[in-house]
Amino acid sequence: VIVTAEAYHGNSGAVAAISPSLGKKSALDPYVRTVAAPDSYRLPAAEIGRRMAEEVARQIADLERHGDGLAAFIADSVFSSDGLYADPTDVLAPVAEVVRKAGGLFIADEVQSGFGRTGTHLWGHARHKVDPDIVTLGKPMGNGYPVAGLVVRPELVAEFGASMRYFNTFGGNSVAIAAAQAVLDTILEDNLMDNATRVGS
Repeated sequence: VIVTAEAYHGNSGAVAAISPSLGKKSALDPYVRTVAAPDSYRLPAAEIGRRMAEEVARQIADLERHGDGLAAFIADSVFSSDGLYADPTDVLAPVAEVVRKAGGLFIADEVQSGFGRTGTHLWGHARHKVDPDIVTLGKPMGNGYPVAGLVVRPELVAEFGASMRYFNTFGGNSVAIAAAQAVLDTILEDNLMDNATRVGS
């Protein structure tokens, strides 16, 4: 798995193992590699995506050298834990291309950048013109009500369902789903993305 150098994707089990921002209290697993977040301060904008894709390719090669290979690349599209690099917005498309060429999945962590928070797009990955294989959703989804979600390409769900037995006691809780639907309705009906663009510009 490849993540950015200061990424935070959660603090339980498997996601803590891919969250370098947790520091020494939660060591990264040996199959995890990190790359620098896109640095628009030190690099010309036209070079950022290419440089990040090259760094991802180097880390894939290192995983392969150690007999692991690449399962996935996961990123928050505004790199909030790395320092909030919202621009440029063409960084992740070349990375996704390298990841898929190596047989990996591109995972968009939309907990920070989703639900219109960037002002221009409902989903942060859409700003980068990337269609992820998996999208993770969380905190803002229920506007304070505990709910999370996972969006997965249909063929991946079919493959998972054919090979794994999965059950979730609280999955699809109707109250949580109602809260999430109300949040989406409010964002869209009250034009909150336009408001975010106006206020934030």
